[in-house]
Amino acid sequence: MTVFYPDVSNNNWSSTQDLLNFLAQLVPQGFSACCHKMSEGSYYVDPYGARCQTWCARNGIPFLGYHYVTQDDPAAQARTWL
Repeated sequence: MTVFYPDVSNNNWSSTQDLLNFLAQLVPQGFSACCHKMSEGSYYVDPYGARCQTWCARNGIPFLGYHYVTQDDPAAQARTWL
């Protein structure tokens, strides 16, 4: 089975409501999952990642969160991801 899903990371949402409005369009447009960058390196945690993950859980949409690996200290990156 093919699963189509967007990566909604770094869309520069101006508010949580913008994110939620976008996510509400996924299923009607034929998407069956969602992907979001949760963190990057040892320096960035996306402020909308957890909100996206929560929305997907509440709406029965499979969610894939990922960490963008950089050349920063691996232990520091693991802490950022957690």
